[in-house]
Amino acid sequence: MRYIIILSVFIQLFFSQCNSKSPDHLEINLNDSTLNEQIIKLSKQIQTEPNNHEYYYLRSNEWLKINNLDYALKDISVALDLSTENAVYNYKKAELLMERDSADAKTAQKLYEKAIKLEPNFEDALLKLGKLYLARQEYENALGVFDKLIAIDMNNARAYFYKGMAFKENNFKERAKEMFLKTVETDNSYYDGYMQLGELYADSDPKLANQFYDNALRIDPESDETLYAKGFLAQKESRFKDAYAYYEQALKFNNGHKFAAYNSAFIDIKFDNFEEAAKTLDGILLLDNEFAEAYTLRAFNHEKQKHFQEAIADYQKALTLNPQDSLAIKGLKAVGGN
Repeated sequence: MRYIIILSVFIQLFFSQCNSKSPDHLEINLNDSTLNEQIIKLSKQIQTEPNNHEYYYLRSNEWLKINNLDYALKDISVALDLSTENAVYNYKKAELLMERDSADAKTAQKLYEKAIKLEPNFEDALLKLGKLYLARQEYENALGVFDKLIAIDMNNARAYFYKGMAFKENNFKERAKEMFLKTVETDNSYYDGYMQLGELYADSDPKLANQFYDNALRIDPESDETLYAKGFLAQKESRFKDAYAYYEQALKFNNGHKFAAYNSAFIDIKFDNFEEAAKTLDGILLLDNEFAEAYTLRAFNHEKQKHFQEAIADYQKALTLNPQDSLAIKGLKAVGGN
């Protein structure tokens, strides 16, 4: 009996010590002048109440404001250790894990799933989990999550959009169109929805595709992506003057848009503007000296001007970068380089 009493006292003492033990948290120098007022305030509160999970959560948010992801992750981890059944903490830690350079998607998935188990209508967690499934090509799981979101809110444009992406990636183009149309019907300022519709209709109905791109430009008038898409559509229809104008606009807003520059050079060569094309291609290769197609096009520009040695050198460089470049292979033979 004596031994039982002693053992009981020991167990109580052991657990009492465990419960009063402070969590493993950051050691903050309160005299550090680089820390903002809110971080210092929360750090003092943590010193006073080291087992108060909310303070760690709030300080985690403050670290994020100053782009200190490591400290934010440490604090949210402590908050979660102290309150494991908190849906927001599970979600927040998953978010931080996904923001790291080496994202821990596997752990993040488990945390998203737990957050949803704790709060089944947690829309942000559902969306992030669905996008994670989509990124991992787990399409059935992704669609199931997006359907849950739509069941919660029939006007969730993001859920329709990502359902569309899942269908598009599986080459179910008509289903994808339905979802993207539903996206922009639900939210007529959903830029990416219009861009996807423009891409999907570009071959079958260029006029309609242009209308979708125009809607995207209405939302973002300086979108080099949309201007390039409109230019490429015009180029495919042999409306070269229009295409060139769109590419120039795209380059105005993003002078590093190498595809807009490349296609501008192609049009210049088509209309014998060899000097302008050469300047453009030299500029592209200055920015990206491994852009094989640009070497091939510059070689063709040389070939058109009968600068055969320069053409040979550029065709060979293109083939060094991409041995399967059929245009470079054909061009090299044409100028006697092989």
